[in-house]
Amino acid sequence: MAVPGRLNGLMEEDDDNDEGEEWVDLSRPQELSPELVDIATAAESGDVEGLRAAL
Repeated sequence: MAVPGRLNGLMEEDDDNDEGEEWVDLSRPQELSPELVDIATAAESGDVEGLRAAL
């Protein structure tokens, strides 16, 4: 059974458009608010109580 061709939203390897590629550099915490730095630090270290307090 033939299936009509259509775009499925997936990108090919050679597609080089920069759509949706805005990243936050977590190695530079001065770009983040202090609250987000606390959340990221607790999450990266696995500190559940610290994460709970930060949230």
